[in-house]
Amino acid sequence: MQVPVRFCLCFRRKRVFNLCSGTAAASTGSGAATAATSVGALSTTDITTNATADSTDAQSSLLLDSRVIATGFLQNGQNVQEAGQVASLTSNNNFINYCLTQSAPITNGLQLLGGSCNPAPIGTIPAVTEMPSAKFSNPANGDTIAANTDFTITMNVNNLITGNFVNADESYFAAPQQVDASSGQIIGHTHVVMELLSDLGQTTPTNPQVFAFFKGVDTAAVGGAVTVDVTAGVPDGAYRLCSINSSSNHQPVIVPVAQHGALDDCVYVRSCSKLAILETDKCFYSSLPLETPLLTLLLNKQLVCFRSSHLLPSLTYCYLS
Repeated sequence: MQVPVRFCLCFRRKRVFNLCSGTAAASTGSGAATAATSVGALSTTDITTNATADSTDAQSSLLLDSRVIATGFLQNGQNVQEAGQVASLTSNNNFINYCLTQSAPITNGLQLLGGSCNPAPIGTIPAVTEMPSAKFSNPANGDTIAANTDFTITMNVNNLITGNFVNADESYFAAPQQVDASSGQIIGHTHVVMELLSDLGQTTPTNPQVFAFFKGVDTAAVGGAVTVDVTAGVPDGAYRLCSINSSSNHQPVIVPVAQHGALDDCVYVRSCSKLAILETDKCFYSSLPLETPLLTLLLNKQLVCFRSSHLLPSLTYCYLS
């Protein structure tokens, strides 16, 4: 007797690694994007004219206005000492000349590979009720996508006015974080990055200089979700997909409290072709019928079969646990 089961076997050293062969299904999120208006936005004159010491306009003056001096910066935080707590740097002038104490060049809106010192202040910080967060809906954690095949990343974003993306070659970290005047949410954008792993169980840290795919998303969210097309997909392998939520000038978003949930999301996915071998991870695809004795043998080895909307819906997939 023959049992006509078309199946996929995916195993890694006698344990489940992930599933193979399939196509990613796009998802949509909910919510709405709004037009952003910065609180206290600088005027065109402020932006284009040189600052002078005798200017009566605070935004065009080389002098520090006493109204913005943070007297708390005089405290090193050690009035109440706790184990593991270190003293803060202190300042009586808001660290306005801090970069003079450093040997690194001024950032000056550039991405300097050797490091730099940035004099721009952190900027406006939202209320705790407006801290951003994100969650990938496609691919979802644990999904398998078809290798070297187009797919779309979809991520739901909350409390971030997306689509505000300045020139990273000239204005990188060149302005403070700003919040929207009406919603109080950070004005910015997001990025997505995929890093190749040795396998889904990798515990060694990755190298941030190496990635398989990166995209800064300069478009606004639609229905609360941003999408990124990954043309030609990624090769076979295990991947970590993460977001980087940022202000307009590309600095990671800053929030008002130290204890908070994650502001970004990461998922772990497998990219697999119909017949793929990646180091010790092997995926086999077959359309041959299974005879009953062979099926029984496989069942004794804990064969698990299923169908998945993320894979080919007309096929039954199986793996050894």
